Amino acid sequence: MKKKIIVMVSLIFVIILVVIGIVYANHLAQLNYEKKAQEPVFDDISLEEITNENGLIFRIERNDAATGCDSIFLEVYSEGTYKLTITQITSNDDG
Repeated sequence: MKKKIIVMVSLIFVIILVVIGIVYANHLAQLNYEKKAQEPVFDDISLEEITNENGLIFRIERNDAATGCDSIFLEVYSEGTYKLTITQITSNDDG
């Protein structure tokens, strides 16, 4: 009879610990969700914040000798214009 009581009490104790663990994990997940919800998204960023003093929003650069180009630059500006610069590889093969 004592063994059954000890087993039942132990089982109830384990169930209580599992429930407390689940509630705590849910609480941590909710805190993490609220923290991420407060992080700024791109809708909250204005164009002026990411534009430099020359009006440049971003610049993409590609260096690839296999294409026959030394480098390619694409620059996009806040007034809606862009600038594409392609620098060719030149070789002086006089031999």
